Amino acid sequence: YRVAELTADLPTGVTLDTVVCTYTDLYSTVPGEKTVVLYENGASTGATFALFPSTTGAPAPSCVITNIATSLNLNKILVNDHGGTATLESFTLTATPTGSSDPVLSGVDPSADPVVGLTGLVGPGEYTLTETNQPGYSASDWTCTGATFSAATGIVTLEQGQNAVCSITNNDI
Repeated sequence: YRVAELTADLPTGVTLDTVVCTYTDLYSTVPGEKTVVLYENGASTGATFALFPSTTGAPAPSCVITNIATSLNLNKILVNDHGGTATLESFTLTATPTGSSDPVLSGVDPSADPVVGLTGLVGPGEYTLTETNQPGYSASDWTCTGATFSAATGIVTLEQGQNAVCSITNNDI
């Protein structure tokens, strides 16, 4: 038998990290439960373990597959303190891979809650952040936590496993 994850079927932004199995070793001089790491950092360790028939009374092995997710959350902060009437739906937020014209995230922030934003799984890489601004509103620079960000270029760089939260504020003038 082979224990593995079909990594080609994982969504963008999700990668294999580890596969760890626990089994009963009947061959050991001290029989008992053992743990073996089959994959670490997404690569096979070459480790193996014996699989015993159920007639031996040994329990079936159990394996835990751990994946790493990379995500980007775009958050809109909207201030209407000078008579502005725009809503979150007035501003489209976009994250586009550097060198591409096809965004990986594009839409509106679904909630005024600063923790909730337009969120998606993305692959590691560089993303240019943009938004559609509205007349009568000033826009701040984007700010990001959880990843490397350049305010000068508006590019956020995510490494595998990072989860960035990027925000932009629009204030009526």
